[in-house]
Parts: sequence; structure tokens; C-alpha cells
Amino acid sequence: MTIESNKSIAERREQIELMLRRERRVNVHALSEEFHVSLVTIHSDLANLERAGRLRRIRGGGFAGTIQAFVPNDMLDAFRAEMEAVLGEGSCHVLSVRSVGGTENE
Repeated sequence: MTIESNKSIAERREQIELMLRRERRVNVHALSEEFHVSLVTIHSDLANLERAGRLRRIRGGGFAGTIQAFVPNDMLDAFRAEMEAVLGEGSCHVLSVRSVGGTENE
């Protein structure tokens, strides 16, 4: 199911937050396709949601390199614990979202 591209910015961000709560993580490429907007727009939405305290950016090592997940703040500790239980202690890094790239918080 795709979502209409003419949704307002606030509606799109609300939908992204609802998806985060339901699915526990989101993928920027999937969101871009779902909302028919650019990756830059999705990164901007996610940065705005992080600044508002609604989510945290997580990056973790995996079998084929790295993954990036955007996780609601209230699920951050549990998600990190799950990642590190599978991939090893210290494998999950919490980042701050910027308009370009991320910076490690720790």
C-alpha cells in the first residue's frame, strides 16, 4: 500500500511516527517509495522528528556491513539490547540525525 504524495508535511511525519511505533524501525528507501518523496525529504522528516524528541537514529554492524534504523525514543534501550545480544556488545551505535550524515552520541 502506498500513501498519497500530496499529504502535508505534518501528516507524513505523523504517519512515519506511527509506522515506527508499529514496526519498531523504518527504512529511508522504503519510506521514500511509500510517500513518493525524495530521500532528502525523508531524511529531513526524520531529522525533524529526532529534534522533536520523537525518535533516535541507530546504526549497527551486521553480517553484510552496517544497517541503519530509526527507532522511537521509548524503544531505544530495548532495541539496542536486542542488537547487541545478536551482534555483540558495542556493535550498536546511537547517532544524532543531521541534514547530512550522522554524528555519534556516545
